[in-house]
Amino acid sequence: MERHIESFLNDWGSLQDQDVITYFRETMKLVSSSNLDKSIVTRLLDYAENTYKNIALELIDAPLATNNRVAAQWQLICSGPIQLEGQHTDIPASPERIVVSGADFIRGFQGKVREVDVYFDNKDLLLLQRITHQQRPGNVKKLDQISPSYRKSGLSEDEIKAIAQRISTTLSTQKPFLDSDLSLSKLAAMVNVKPSHASQVISQHFKTNFFQLMADFRMKEAKHRLSNALDESVLDIALDAGFGSKSVFYNVFRKHTGMTPLQYRKSLKG
Repeated sequence: MERHIESFLNDWGSLQDQDVITYFRETMKLVSSSNLDKSIVTRLLDYAENTYKNIALELIDAPLATNNRVAAQWQLICSGPIQLEGQHTDIPASPERIVVSGADFIRGFQGKVREVDVYFDNKDLLLLQRITHQQRPGNVKKLDQISPSYRKSGLSEDEIKAIAQRISTTLSTQKPFLDSDLSLSKLAAMVNVKPSHASQVISQHFKTNFFQLMADFRMKEAKHRLSNALDESVLDIALDAGFGSKSVFYNVFRKHTGMTPLQYRKSLKG
């Protein structure tokens, strides 16, 4: 199995709670085929994010490599329903635990994951249809507003600060985010901690998730190059800054600045 695909799969077991949802959403951008409409998948992720405190993505059995693809079976496991203040009695109670199974068929090219086909288990399709139409009250707290439970991690406050400093130094000096295939497990290895501990520190200290933190650093790099490398094309800057594609770069750039990269570059000229 190619290393970049192996790293892609290794991340599954190291992600926790909010990072699982973010990772799933990021992966959906690579999906070229699925037996479930993306709008339903989006509603599933919204439901899981708004409804459950504990979310995990687990690999089932060993992945199989065949015909230039890697097949991997997985389970999305959600448990611990969020208790809402003033929850309406006419809102159906959420199941204590839901498990959604499926399989990914992953294709890589030139050291990158390029396409993913996602197929959800047929036995879960009815469940998905039901839970994604279940309404929740308007005062639902987002999962990123609720402190995740890391009681079993064993990290002290001093250890969290120390790991956070190592992460900051590594990102600032070595700039591993310039690699669009940088994963949580790779970053964790660079600072010599477990992926789960790196995820905890990013969540608790930086108040964000791995993917958003990488996007923030890539944005700073891209803005610097747009300001100082006027002869470079926007596409070259996007790829050199670690973004996987021009379209992803434009979407993130608009979200951060409210303008396109070209508009930003023109604004610098006054």
